[in-house]
Amino acid sequence: MAMTPDLKAKWVAALRSGEFKQGQGVLWDGIDRFCCLGVLCKVAEIPIGSVYTYPTSFMPLGLTRAQTSVCGGGAESFVAMNDSGVTFPEIADYIEREL
Repeated sequence: MAMTPDLKAKWVAALRSGEFKQGQGVLWDGIDRFCCLGVLCKVAEIPIGSVYTYPTSFMPLGLTRAQTSVCGGGAESFVAMNDSGVTFPEIADYIEREL
């Protein structure tokens, strides 16, 4: 999966929508909190299915592939931003600028 302009727009819109509550330490907590990469899973329709934790070796294969294409292998930077308190709208701004 590559980062297309359409996928980028959907990811940015989802991060800004207020629909997703931000969480740390997992892609999705199984209830209602997501990492920014968990939001990417949702908009890219990559099944999360259950709770996935970091590191990337525990993430769904589809997301790992997406991260390689999306971030040039730098998914850890998104994890670091998300888990250090950078808000979803701020991450959306970064995606618009840098990807």
